[in-house]
Amino acid sequence: MNSFLNPNYDYERINALNHSGMQYLEKSPAHFLAWREKMLDNKPTDAQSFGIAAHTAVLEPEKFAENYFCLPDTSVCTTAAQKAAMTKAAKKEMDDSGKLLLSYADYQAILRIRNSIYQHPFGKFLIEESQKETIHMWTDESSGANCKCRTDFWLPQSRTLADLKICQDLTDEAFSRHVANYKIHRQAAFYLDGVGAENFLIVGVERNPPYAIRIFIVPEFLMTIGRSLYKPLCQKYQKCVVSNSWPGFTTNLTPLQLPAYAIPDVIIDQIA
Repeated sequence: MNSFLNPNYDYERINALNHSGMQYLEKSPAHFLAWREKMLDNKPTDAQSFGIAAHTAVLEPEKFAENYFCLPDTSVCTTAAQKAAMTKAAKKEMDDSGKLLLSYADYQAILRIRNSIYQHPFGKFLIEESQKETIHMWTDESSGANCKCRTDFWLPQSRTLADLKICQDLTDEAFSRHVANYKIHRQAAFYLDGVGAENFLIVGVERNPPYAIRIFIVPEFLMTIGRSLYKPLCQKYQKCVVSNSWPGFTTNLTPLQLPAYAIPDVIIDQIA
């Protein structure tokens, strides 16, 4: 059964499996436990920090204004020393503010991404009509695992979820690789089943000019593949919860392997 929680609820305090944790769980339960207990150095990359800031600007504009600060435009400076001095002075001024600092270029790009979404007919509709940053909890029926997610856009009237993705390239080939690499089809199936939605859309926005937008709908055959990926992880998670055991890699001897590109063709021919 799905339950809906106030967006202000502390999502991190909910002890349940989410999609972010799945990337660690599929490596091993021990890696998942280390991640959940914040034992890993998971400092976001520059690209991830940019994406988080852009999400906040689109979904929670008041929070973005409150929590982020734009560093000055150093393009007006004539020397590297002037640029460094201007930036240093601004950072020092904001030392005790607790605000997250964004370069002038990144700040302007994020505002343009937000404006691009507002100017898109469907993007504007989502901004105005959807519930944003909603928290959902449910029990996976096949495994009994407690699960959770936080959705970007939720349209309960049409049972539609939409997820915002900030990407470098939204062409078919590039974005299909992005989906495969980050297992977005797994996320879509996990969210769809957990929330009880009927449609899952991806609002893709390129992070560079012209900040182009594409709206993708995840088809049923990709949902089927996504379910085949997340269901075994729910089973693994619940087994660990019940046994209170979070093992690492197998204790058995493992034959060493090489990637296919590292094996000479003559060896492949001999094996064949």
